[in-house]
Amino acid sequence: VEIALPDPDAAVVSTADSGPRKAAKGNKFEMPAAVPGEIISYSVKPGDKLKAGQPLCVLESMKMEMKVSVPDEADGLQVKSLPCKGRTAEKQGDILAPGDLLLEMEEAK
Repeated sequence: VEIALPDPDAAVVSTADSGPRKAAKGNKFEMPAAVPGEIISYSVKPGDKLKAGQPLCVLESMKMEMKVSVPDEADGLQVKSLPCKGRTAEKQGDILAPGDLLLEMEEAK
């Protein structure tokens, strides 16, 4: 008789639907994270028209807060959605790796 039990020391594997998804390369409407870090807060909301240089969000990376500005190539586009959750008093914000989707945009209406 053989009995198989799950290994309590086994590493948890992330799946494609767990955590932030990667931004599609070459898609001008998806902005990737440039550095790893935790989302602290967004300075924009869906429907906002982006202007180059304006504050976009705050990331915490290696215990330092980093203010991310709107890049020149996103100037004039509109925020479609904020795919990540920011930090709250109760919960940690989403943790991003380089290339993870930070912001979804669309043509301004």
